[in-house]
Amino acid sequence: MSGNPSEAQPTAGDLAGLREAVDAHVLVALADREGRFFFLNDRFATTFGYRLEALFGQDLDFLSVQPGTWSAIRQQVAAGSSFRGRIELQTGAGERRIMDASVRPGQRSEEGVDHFVLVLTDLTTQQQQGDLNASLLEGSPSGVMAMRSVRDELGAIVDFEIELINPRAGQILSTSTDEMLGRRLLEISPGHLESGLFGAYCRVVETGETLDHEHPYSSPRV
Repeated sequence: MSGNPSEAQPTAGDLAGLREAVDAHVLVALADREGRFFFLNDRFATTFGYRLEALFGQDLDFLSVQPGTWSAIRQQVAAGSSFRGRIELQTGAGERRIMDASVRPGQRSEEGVDHFVLVLTDLTTQQQQGDLNASLLEGSPSGVMAMRSVRDELGAIVDFEIELINPRAGQILSTSTDEMLGRRLLEISPGHLESGLFGAYCRVVETGETLDHEHPYSSPRV
């Protein structure tokens, strides 16, 4: 038996397992140079509520919420660059689905791109959960902030950058959320160093332990 991995050949079982894994997670389609489907995996059809036969010969604009989406993507890919981005499609029942789309050219000939390879990942549930979380944050009676650690060249945390702040937190801090986003904690509230809160935040990041702490303050900026 050879130990050279390049000589190993996948078995029929390997290929069946690979196809099963792909079908479980992504939608795959091949389209001709005119953009019409000639291959679709089962998940593609079931996600949009069609039989495979009903989709063969159609193009992605058949499913697009915004007509012309597929034509624009094909023009970009045919010009020599792949496409990656979110698009909104619609099922046969009229349900909208948010998809992460990846499109690359297949073989090329003198006439241009021979076919297109389309891979879709359904982000609808993730998008809905994100919308729900945003809604909960917007209406929360508690102030909520999310910050990203800023490190020096040695890897030590030297500050935190505010990436999210809900309206209630802005009210508590007597400022607007727009004013706070992207700013650094110690820039707007240097008292965090003296109070020990900055060190506590650093320990949360480094250890993963939760901090449950009450801290009184009397100024507009914590």
